[in-house]
Amino acid sequence: MNAGSPPQAEPTGRGSAMAYDRQQVVDSLRSLGCTQAADEAGGLPDPVSLDQFWAFAGQFQISGDELVSRLGGGP
Repeated sequence: MNAGSPPQAEPTGRGSAMAYDRQQVVDSLRSLGCTQAADEAGGLPDPVSLDQFWAFAGQFQISGDELVSRLGGGP
């Protein structure tokens, strides 16, 4: 999947939820200049669920909204 692709749907135990390809998250973090977060994002599961995504962004005080926008998602 390339960095411009939209998020993919990933079934979870709570029904269907949005998820992102881990490499998309890593690439988007690098494009934002968040190299340490990008390095650590390589340890996230693939795909990354929205819950995991928001928790990870919060750990690094990264704007999840900006990252979602770069990943092709949004309201």
